[in-house]
Amino acid sequence: SIDIQPFDQLFLTTGQDSIIKIWKTFLIFLKNKPLEFDNFEDSIGSKNEIKIPSFVIQTHQGQVNIIRWALNGLFFASGGDDGFLIIYEKVKNPMQKTMWRIFQTFRSHTGDIVDLAWSPNNSFLASASLDNIILIWNIDSKSVIFKLSGHSTWVKGICWDSTGKFLASHGADQKIFLWDTTSWGLFKVLNLEKKFIKSKIKKKVDLFSRSFWSTCGDYLIICNTFYSSKSSILIFSRIDGFKKLLCVAGKNFLTRAIRCSPRLYKNIKNQKIYSFFSSGSTEGKINLLNPSFYRTSIQIKNFKKNQVTDMSWSSSGYQLFISFLDGTTTGIQFEEKELGQTLKKKEHFEFLRNYFFQFGKLKIEKNVVFFSKIFLRKK
Repeated sequence: SIDIQPFDQLFLTTGQDSIIKIWKTFLIFLKNKPLEFDNFEDSIGSKNEIKIPSFVIQTHQGQVNIIRWALNGLFFASGGDDGFLIIYEKVKNPMQKTMWRIFQTFRSHTGDIVDLAWSPNNSFLASASLDNIILIWNIDSKSVIFKLSGHSTWVKGICWDSTGKFLASHGADQKIFLWDTTSWGLFKVLNLEKKFIKSKIKKKVDLFSRSFWSTCGDYLIICNTFYSSKSSILIFSRIDGFKKLLCVAGKNFLTRAIRCSPRLYKNIKNQKIYSFFSSGSTEGKINLLNPSFYRTSIQIKNFKKNQVTDMSWSSSGYQLFISFLDGTTTGIQFEEKELGQTLKKKEHFEFLRNYFFQFGKLKIEKNVVFFSKIFLRKK
């Protein structure tokens, strides 16, 4: 798993060796040169590879499956095969050097933790496990406040929407649950097995099939599913009551990972505003898709013949990090002419407010949407 700290200072990697490595992102992109991070110290690589992280943490007793920054960049959390959820905080040692230490360790899951999701206001953390349970943790009280059950088998992914109104979860039972965070009641169930899945292929269970909400707040995106006998990414529209289904079908390989860019973009020519999400397959192919335009905008083939395990966008909206099964992580630099112009803070909020208010579906609080320091940068 990988994750970039909001406002682009640090970058986390972790994996089967149970070690969490912290890298400095300003070393990543050199002009006109790709750069790789190698997690194997004995690997022989090019001169354009970084092998020594800035800080190393080893707290789990087994494989670390997921690592995620809080949106304020002050904490990050990890979950692993040992069932432990560990939150870390930044401190200064006697030499005034920045270090990271354990803020709190939680042990309430009885199975492997496979996904984590921070709430937009950073006050809560949701964890998904192979024990079929989702736990909601209060960071201030350091305790479990809600236990969400309903999936009949493994919970494979969870995600908070950008306004904090909903928490989505999906499991190996081919069901997507939408939880209303105001009462933690079940708002809606999307049963993929009955309504959408028509495949006769014997489905291979993939534990890491994480879901995400688009930055515009409308689209719920689920990867590594089957639709009409093909591996697919399913996209549900929130504005249409989660009834509208878009399907991006693959061919011979599963979509292994997806991640949404934290920024909204604007087409300079026609002034249309949109969001992007990236997807990576088991063959190493990278796609950038615009859910509102119903098509793939950028496709990168022959990038690396290795399975993609996770992805993360920088808060600038123009750098994408990709981790692979061989233990390496690669960064890609995009240009404004390729993706569009990122919206500034005021434009971003005004778009979200108008987007939801015109449908009368949701009241958005400005201090919730823009709690993240991503939007405190002067741009």
